[in-house]
Amino acid sequence: MSSEITEFIKERAHSREYLDFMTGLSQKLIDIDNTPEQPLSQIQANEAKAFEILEDVIKEFTDSQTSFERAPIDPSISEHPYYTNPYYTADKGHPNGLDVEKVYKDRFNLFAIVKPVERSSEGASLILNAHMDTVAPFFPSKVDDKYIHGRGSCDDKGMVVMLAASMKLMEDVRKKFGNIPAGERVYQYVIEEETGGNGSLSASKDARFKGHEVIVCEATNQMPHPANRGAMWFKLELETEKEKVNSLEIVPFVIVELAKEGQKLRDETNLKLFPKNYVQVNFGTLNSFGKHPSAINDYLSFDLEIQSEHAAEAEITSQLNEIINSALSQYFQSYPDRTKEIDEESNSPALAANYKLDAVEIASDSIRYKLEIFGLGGHMSALLLKDNALIKAGYILQSVINACKKVAGRHIRIFADEKDFSPAKQVITGGVGFSPAHRMVDLRSRMKEAVSRGIAGYNQSTGSHLGLSIFNMTFDMLHNEAYESPIDCPAMKGFEWAYRQMKMDWPTPVAFRASCDARIYGNNGQNTITFGPGDLRFAHSDRERLEISELQKGLELITLTTLRITTGKFG
Repeated sequence: MSSEITEFIKERAHSREYLDFMTGLSQKLIDIDNTPEQPLSQIQANEAKAFEILEDVIKEFTDSQTSFERAPIDPSISEHPYYTNPYYTADKGHPNGLDVEKVYKDRFNLFAIVKPVERSSEGASLILNAHMDTVAPFFPSKVDDKYIHGRGSCDDKGMVVMLAASMKLMEDVRKKFGNIPAGERVYQYVIEEETGGNGSLSASKDARFKGHEVIVCEATNQMPHPANRGAMWFKLELETEKEKVNSLEIVPFVIVELAKEGQKLRDETNLKLFPKNYVQVNFGTLNSFGKHPSAINDYLSFDLEIQSEHAAEAEITSQLNEIINSALSQYFQSYPDRTKEIDEESNSPALAANYKLDAVEIASDSIRYKLEIFGLGGHMSALLLKDNALIKAGYILQSVINACKKVAGRHIRIFADEKDFSPAKQVITGGVGFSPAHRMVDLRSRMKEAVSRGIAGYNQSTGSHLGLSIFNMTFDMLHNEAYESPIDCPAMKGFEWAYRQMKMDWPTPVAFRASCDARIYGNNGQNTITFGPGDLRFAHSDRERLEISELQKGLELITLTTLRITTGKFG
């Protein structure tokens, strides 16, 4: 019967019926805005709408063995070390966000719990988890012959759809082959992964599911990962109103030191499951530039005012370009020059230009330039595969400031090209990705020490005497340690069996290069695997998409794996 069931699953997973089911449900869910950049009441309403659609679809093919729970978010999570302050609700009266009771009033995770008719003595019970929320900005769905496009297509509404389709396929198996002794299946469709993981944190506190194996579905290119790198987001504020100093001019010195600290962390990482390039210090936003702490910054624009006794535009412009290109040479020692790489899809450079410099206003003793700096956005875990414009800006602006200070009679002023720019305060957000070789308590100290070095570097360059009281660095957003599960745990064995059935080569186990809700369960003492179709490079980007054939392949894999884990049979 084993071969009959596996062939049936393959046939159904790749059928027109399931293709239509998954593309149709994907479009319905993607077209609901589940980003955090909305009023709280709208966030709650849109979550409820998405879950109502999902629950109604699942109820069409399930029976009395499946129960549904709209599980409220447990307010006691605010006492947990992994709790993330809901920063998206922050205002003047609540700088860290609203209280947990207010934020999660009338909000919930959706559980679909499948009780077996007969318990298996060999199989394990299983949690399958995917998140409904997405990063901003929202953009709607589009389906073509090859891809599902839209915000959440691969991170993570496509995974929600895959699990719903797998529930349907497991029902098809039961109807055709009869009841098979198995463990319990708990499908957890959760909120708040992108904003820190509070949805799964609440779900993980449910004592009923403490001993279950766990699969957290994310875009992993179909590879099961028994470990996650850790993640710790930060918020850095530089305030210099009392010192009468333009705080933006301190930013590049701080950025470069923090980026160098990330390189040190990479060099110190030497663990079997964690490649060095999983480790990074990423920068997501500077004031209004950027999208998210865990997104790679892809664009910034500055105004540079060069005051000089002899403001010869051609000469100063040539010197500026020379300084910038020298700074880029230093940057390229640690990060690739993406303008020299060819994008396989467009057959054009991956990045059209690193920067653009234009003289916009010329006076007798000054020249004002507009400096644009370009990068390649994406998920912070792909930092070394992409190009962070904010790190690049750090190298460039630091070099420009240092060079101008060495020329007698020349002065520079730097402004961010944004509507509400203030020289008195700058706010930077970003994240640290790390392996079990490092712990958050030590990383917090190291990040602050790097900021201190940056301020000292600025003082040395400019002859200033700024103290460390000008900065405040907090880590109240997403923050979770890295974790490792045994590579021979039941969940991994289930995937290995499924790979063999699909005649796929079993890969050498490695950690997931990103951090996701899996870390919550893994650090909760549960065997936890991250798995799903889709390419992480497209997550959090304006090119987010999921290949339809890969979604079908993922459906086959997750269903075979679920069958193997919960029954303990077929191998």
